[in-house]
Amino acid sequence: MQVAIKIIDKTRLDDDNLRKVYREVQILKLLDHPNIIKLYQVSTVVYPEGRALLTLHCPTFLPPK
Repeated sequence: MQVAIKIIDKTRLDDDNLRKVYREVQILKLLDHPNIIKLYQVSTVVYPEGRALLTLHCPTFLPPK
């Protein structure tokens, strides 16, 4: 499976933009259309220095052959 990965450093976002990211995740979970990328997995990694990354895994759109 091929995937597109979006990595977001949550420590660099203000509260408003962090809410927008979470809203994007909620919307992607609901969408089911062949021309819109489908959300596969969301994971959060927290590093010892306090940096947290939110990673969205989405299968890439492959047009029909």
